[in-house]
Formats: sequence, C-alpha cells, structure tokens
Amino acid sequence: MRQADRYQDVATFLADLKTAMEDPDNAELAPDTREIAPAQERGVIADDQTVLADTTTIYTPNAAKEHKAPKPTAQPSAPAAKTKLKTAKPEPAESAEKPAAKKKPEGKPVSKKPANKKGIIIIAAVAAAVIIAAVAIAAFGNANTNVSTGMMSASLEETASLRTFTLNGTTLELPAPVQALLDKGWVFEDAQYDTATIEAGGSKSSVMLMNEYGKIELRLSNTTLNEQPASACTITAVSAVEHILNDNYLGANGNEFKTANGITLGTSSAADVKTAYPAAKKDGSYLKLETPYADVRFYNQDNNPVSGIYIRLDMTKDCWEDTSNVSSAAPAEYDDAEFISAYTMPDFAVESDEITAKLSMTVQDMVDAGWTIERQPDYIPANSYAEIYLRLDVRTTAVVEAVNYTPNAILPQYGIVRASFNNTGMSGSIRADGLKLLYNGNVLAQMDEAYSDVIAALNAAELEYTEDDNTITVTPYGDERQITFLFSKSDNALYSVYVARYVGSISRFYYEQENANQ
Repeated sequence: MRQADRYQDVATFLADLKTAMEDPDNAELAPDTREIAPAQERGVIADDQTVLADTTTIYTPNAAKEHKAPKPTAQPSAPAAKTKLKTAKPEPAESAEKPAAKKKPEGKPVSKKPANKKGIIIIAAVAAAVIIAAVAIAAFGNANTNVSTGMMSASLEETASLRTFTLNGTTLELPAPVQALLDKGWVFEDAQYDTATIEAGGSKSSVMLMNEYGKIELRLSNTTLNEQPASACTITAVSAVEHILNDNYLGANGNEFKTANGITLGTSSAADVKTAYPAAKKDGSYLKLETPYADVRFYNQDNNPVSGIYIRLDMTKDCWEDTSNVSSAAPAEYDDAEFISAYTMPDFAVESDEITAKLSMTVQDMVDAGWTIERQPDYIPANSYAEIYLRLDVRTTAVVEAVNYTPNAILPQYGIVRASFNNTGMSGSIRADGLKLLYNGNVLAQMDEAYSDVIAALNAAELEYTEDDNTITVTPYGDERQITFLFSKSDNALYSVYVARYVGSISRFYYEQENANQ
C-alpha cells in the first residue's frame, strides 16, 4: 500500500489499511515507487539524529542542568513527520499510474514482483506504528506550553504556569513588581528597605515581607540599567513556608499561598503535586521541577501536606531592559562640582603628544583629541565600568576602563576614563610620549624624570605619598584615589603613570563583544 506519509488524513490511511489486511493481493494498494537521489545528496543523517519538520525545540531536564540546548525532539507537520531515518535505503514514491520498473542510482534493478501478503502486512504494521507515534508526538507537542504535561518548556513564555502564584487572592507572574504586594498591605520586615536602593542588575536575597498574619521571603532584583529603590524592584524568587507564612500571636491562618496548577501550601499532598506536575522529581525532602528559565520546589515530610513552596526565576540578560531608557545627554552630575571632586581628580591633568586632558576626562575627550572608538557597549549601567577599545593611528591603540559613577545608565562616551599612561604602549594603557603630569597647572612629573626630582616636586606641592621599591603612590584625596609613578630599576627614570580610583561599589559590565558596536 502507499507510504504512510503520502496520506493527507488518518481516516483514509486506516481505510486502506483495513482493505490491505483483508485483501493482500489488491493491486490498487500496491506499494508506490519513486526514484531517489544518492544518500549524500538527500542529506541522510545518522541513526542518533532526528529529522525535523516545523518543530519547536523542547528542552530536557538534563539539558537544563548543563545549560545546553539538547537535540531537538521531532514533531509532526502536515501531512506527516518522520521521526527517525534509520537507513539510507530508498523509499517508494507515489504514482498515479501502474508502477513501472525503475533503476536505483547505483544501477540495481527494482523488483517487479507484486507485493506478497507477508510484505503488505509488515508494511501496514510499520505504517500504523508511524501514524500512532506521530499522533502521540502531536499530542505532546501541542501541549508543550503546559508544564504539567511533563514536557520541558522551550522559552520564558512557556514557563508561565511555573512562575505564577497567588497570595491572598493576588496573582503574580515572576518577574513581578514587589509594589503589587506593598499595595496590598505587605511591608518590609527590615525598615531599611523602605529607603534602600539596589544597583543596576543587582539582587538582594532573603528580603522578608510581612503582614499581620506572617511573613514571606523574596529575592528582589533590579532588572533595569539604573539604580532603583527596593520598592521599585522586581520579585524574581519567592519562598513560602507554612509555619512562617502564618506565624502570628493570634494563631490565625490568614495567609494563603498556591501555585497556578492548584497546589496550596499547607493543604495539598505530595500526590497532588505529582498529579499537577507529573515531571516533578523526588530530591530528598522535596519534589522539584526544573526548566532552563524557572524552577519550583515542593517541600513535604512523611507524607504530610506541602510545608514549603519555592519558585525561582533564572535571571539572565534577557530580563534586562533595552537601551530605550538611556539618555543621550551627558549626565547632569558632571555639572556638579562636588560630584566631580568626589569621583575624579580635577586638580590634575596630563599633557602628551597623544592626549591632553584633565584627570576627569571622559571617553568623549579622547574622541575629541582624535581617537576613534573601535569597540564599545551600547550603554554602561549605573555604578559600573566597561572596557572601551580606541585607536589613534596604526601604531597607537588603547583599552581604557570607562566608569559610570552615576545612578543611571549612560552612553559609553560619557564614561570617565580610568587608565595608565606610559611611553611603552603596554597593553591596557594609553601611550603618552613626552607625558607631563600637571597639578594645579604646574608640572609635577614628566616621562624619563629622575626619581629624586619627582620626590622633590611632590614635597614642594605638599602632596602625601608613599614609596615602595621604585614606586611612588600619591593619595591627594585619600586612599580611594591614587596616582602611581613607576620607575625603571636600571636608571630610576619615570616610565609610567597609573591613575586609579576605587570610589564606591563599581562592578565590571561584561558586554557581548561580538555584538558590540564597531
């Protein structure tokens, strides 16, 4: 009979299958034939690979643990999908006329013998298995947005049921604004969070909210590019424990917590969890369900009702906001003399053949001096720094740290430069031939100057410094801001000046270099 994948509907196939079983010699149901190309031209794949037809990648539990996308699982497409290609044998093709003998590519003739009864039965059985498998795969494939089916979801959107919970009638889907619970009368147990801020991209764990009946534990995350008050941040994990959620001097059970699939804290059993989440696995004292984007755990002891529920969203860059909220203007803080004095070294400047600027210079100052930006991120988040790659000419390049000391994201050209200057062009520094370091307009030190002369100049300027093995460190504004002079051991001549600032909590922003602006 015809190939199973030549049918447009299951009903027609089953009708032909019945006829073939009752009348094996029925010529109208003779196998279709078709001429095929050699295996290498048809893209024949190995036995352990999967043939796809309009499929959606399904992540498996193992792949979630390894943070890798597993091999895709085949799903059917009209009229049917092949799940495996076991061999490179040719397949028959549909023909409107009586099949004629054709040669295979390798030259071997195709037999003209009519299909025997045994052959038709085997073909029918195999085809039936293909159809049944296809229907089963379709059933699971169409249900892959419902995690309770046991399939691992392939995207953030498809884990919505895992990330959703209801607390006292308020339904939230992680990530969710903590303000939604604050509006319902919940308050921070620690009053410092009423005014505290969280840095861009940062998180705070074990943040407790409380009401008159008990407490619930949250992880708060700032998923924006700017520093934000805790009350403006996002819930990315929640932990509800029965004896803590309802812990009050009244002994009242006034708080209720349940998941999207109907599991209620303190009421549902482990059996209820397995029914609602068939893919949940036993791990010690809890049942867990993991996906690449969200995890949920149900704690229970000795077959007692569920005593704890933990839901966690896996924080990734996908959760960050886009750059639409980054101002294209220079930070307003740069017009504030107190800010500049607190975060830069405004009394110092450098002069050289390659750059002349104050030590409050920005990346834009280097651009104005003729440097070209070759690699940079789209933005620098609040209280962060990023490495910027610049070129002056064929021989002169530099990688500088562009620092954002403000509470808001900025464009990279407004980052304050943190770098070293030397006449060797060493990696990570700005080449500065003939460099002079100025203090309040007067030359304090210059390249190739003797160690003793620099000491004399520092004493004359009444600047504090320390000495250590051919190194002088000046701390004009305290230990957080330093200028370090490096001298060669051979002739005690100055060859490098390093400017360091350790003000505030500044973390490096790692951007995807292959996607960075060029």
